[in-house]
Parts: sequence; structure tokens; C-alpha cells
Amino acid sequence: MASATVDPFTVEIVRNALDAICEQMSTTIERTAYSTLIRDILDFSTALFDARGRIIAQGSRIPAHLNTMGPALQTVLARYLPVAEWQPGDVVVLNDPYHGAQHLPDVFTLLPIFHEGALLGFAGCMGHQIDVGGRAA
Repeated sequence: MASATVDPFTVEIVRNALDAICEQMSTTIERTAYSTLIRDILDFSTALFDARGRIIAQGSRIPAHLNTMGPALQTVLARYLPVAEWQPGDVVVLNDPYHGAQHLPDVFTLLPIFHEGALLGFAGCMGHQIDVGGRAA
């Protein structure tokens, strides 16, 4: 089977378009956040993943988070919700430091991207929350 070759101009156009989507995700989060850590300090990240959970584009907020977003999604796919079981409208929220998060206040939100019924990939964001609960307010 012959492999298709994509010219470098098309590759750059698509790469920049995917990065722009992540930047638009970041702008939306920034403008709508109630958390001061997210709104003022920009302690969050956004990314797009392929259907296998590999990162393909990222926003420019906190790149260190991105090292944990891929493994978190891959853990969800391997242990809890395999690719074949995702449906439009599904959203997974997790903050397990043993499966991706750096610590409990890092909350991931992951959702599938479908086109004409086919799963294309995932969108994700991770934000550091001020508090995730405890013994006292």
C-alpha cells in the first residue's frame, strides 16, 4: 500500500490551525474562569489529542502540564472508557495524581471530538484549582 505524501506547506497550515484552536480554547477559559489561579495567573493548559490519546497541538499557557495530560487521557482510555465506548457529549473530569495529575488541585477535563459519527480525537484542558475540598472550608 502506497503512503500519501503531504507537502510541507500543508503540514504547516494544519499545524498552525490546530495550535490556533488550542489558543482559542485558552482564551475562552481565561475569559470565563472564576478561579483566580486560572484567570489571573494562567495556571492551566489546553491541548488536542488524536484518537489514540497522543498530543497533536497545545496552547501556550503552562507547557509542563502537557506532560501529564497525555498520560491522563491514555489512562482513561486504557482503564475506564475505551475509545470505542465514547459518545458525543461525553466529558471526563479527573484529578487523580496517580493517573496523570501532578497533584490533587490539578483538574483535567477531557471530551471527544466527533465528525459524521467518527471519533477524530479529544480536546482537553487542565487547570489548577484553589481548593478541591477537605475537612474544612
